[in-house]
Amino acid sequence: MVLRYSDSRPDVDLPYTEEDKKYLKEWVGEKGGRLKLLLITDPARVDRDIVLSAVRQNGLALQYAFLGLRRRPEDFSVEEDLRDDRKVVLAAVTQNGLALEHAHNKFLLDRKVVLAAVRQNGLALEIANNKFRKDREVVLAAVIQNGLAIKFASDLLRDDNEVIARAFRTHLSRSGNTKSKKTKSKKTKSKKIKSKKTKSKKTKSKKTKSKKTKSKRKRRGKNNV
Repeated sequence: MVLRYSDSRPDVDLPYTEEDKKYLKEWVGEKGGRLKLLLITDPARVDRDIVLSAVRQNGLALQYAFLGLRRRPEDFSVEEDLRDDRKVVLAAVTQNGLALEHAHNKFLLDRKVVLAAVRQNGLALEIANNKFRKDREVVLAAVIQNGLAIKFASDLLRDDNEVIARAFRTHLSRSGNTKSKKTKSKKTKSKKIKSKKTKSKKTKSKKTKSKKTKSKRKRRGKNNV
């Protein structure tokens, strides 16, 4: 029987079936934060595939992947911390680089994981192990994504001409896009205001014409009398 879950509380209905699992993957896949609710109310249902679905939709759901997970309902003694699972962590930081904060400490030393995180969000460089602040490739990847990440680089790389240029270019580009969006927003508002004014004028003009027409008709009626 396929279960139906709401945002407030999933119903618990064991035994667990593959059909239930498929539904749960879709349920957390729509909104990763639901993983927390599912773990609190029904940890027996949670497995690696369901957690993967959640973190692929919202990387920060990784923070909930540590509550006594059981592979199957019958394995009540089996618990695992999926923040220690490399595939789960990689999926999470690829979706949101700041999810690195919720990964097991060993991944703060994992170059591939750190690179994936800073490529998604350059500010994740602050979370990674200090040795990556001296790693030119990692720092470049971070500042290309977010120029402000340069403040987390080592002193040596903060003086690196290419790092400085890349950070400046990224920051300038972001600032330009922000200004462009604000300008577009102002133009859109201006158009809406002008449109309202035009409509208002047209409406007033129609009302004036209507009044004049009525007035003429009244005069004609009086003349005919």
